[in-house]
Amino acid sequence: MKNKRAFYRQGGIALLEVMLSVSLLSVSLMGIMAMENSVDETMYQTEKKLSAINHLDDYFNQLRSRGADSDLSQATITDFDSGITTQTISFADGINLKAEVVGFMMDGNLKQIRVEASWVGKNGETDSISAMTMLSRYSEFDCSQPLDVMCEQ
Repeated sequence: MKNKRAFYRQGGIALLEVMLSVSLLSVSLMGIMAMENSVDETMYQTEKKLSAINHLDDYFNQLRSRGADSDLSQATITDFDSGITTQTISFADGINLKAEVVGFMMDGNLKQIRVEASWVGKNGETDSISAMTMLSRYSEFDCSQPLDVMCEQ
């Protein structure tokens, strides 16, 4: 009799165990796929922010030098009063810079400039970062200003 009971014992995998394993595997795979989408979006945003920061840095360097070349004999200095105004610049990578003068200080010899870099994200929403700087009327590249040591050669 004992042998008959052993014969009827289950030696394989039950259907319930298979269904439970498959459902756990599908939940895990869905979590991994959701995490992949989240990582893709984060990478996209990080690339756009880095590109925007690089454009901001280039723009600030251009403001600081007022368009001067490393070769001072070829320098064209942008006029402080008329050349540095509100402007919008669009780049091929989808970054848009909007610069605006938001204030003057020290009898008009110092401009406060706000620059905002914006772009459209993957989800269609507009994201942006902004930075502020101050710009003096007196440029280190302008040899017509008094006390300019760079030009005394």
